[in-house]
Amino acid sequence: MTASRLVTIPRLDGDVTIPCPAWCNGESHQSGELRQDITHTGDDVDFVIDTDRGPALLFSVSLESRPFVDPDVPPGRGVFASVYADGDHFPHDPAGLVRLAARLVEIAEDVRAQARTLAELAGGAQ
Repeated sequence: MTASRLVTIPRLDGDVTIPCPAWCNGESHQSGELRQDITHTGDDVDFVIDTDRGPALLFSVSLESRPFVDPDVPPGRGVFASVYADGDHFPHDPAGLVRLAARLVEIAEDVRAQARTLAELAGGAQ
């Protein structure tokens, strides 16, 4: 989607007409359920590693907002990043994504250390 537009979503508690953000892919606008179940969801950005058995998903991130949830319960009604990992979705604000990126750098160093250990044990050099 390239521009915000109004969408009408049939709900059990009455039709809801709301602006849909340009980044929303519209996949969570299905009929049914209640208005607090409406979710704007962006496309997934997948973070994949290559393995000897092919690609494997580490995690994915998408934009999300929930315009009718309790605004005092995190993540509230604003836009947030939904990080899908370990079979669940975890909301992140911008600072949370920065912390995630920093942790990934640390993890990369740990993986490099494991590679060096493996190379030593295998009698090779890395």
